[in-house]
Amino acid sequence: FAKDNVLYIIQHMIEVISTDYEELENVELNGIYDAKTQNAIKVFQRKNLLDDNGIIDATTFNRLADAYENVNSQNQ
Repeated sequence: FAKDNVLYIIQHMIEVISTDYEELENVELNGIYDAKTQNAIKVFQRKNLLDDNGIIDATTFNRLADAYENVNSQNQ
């Protein structure tokens, strides 16, 4: 697997929003799209009524970013 800086960011967002999404497993911040990261994306997609295919398309990324911003603003 190739490491990807964007995946580090996505994994960090998953880690932060997991405080609001109990079903999300902790993912390792490794920049690799591994099984845990894929499962977390699928869970997030299901909870947001998106196609739970595990693909981080623009809609999934934008919803993830919105959820991250919401949690971040609540924690400040």
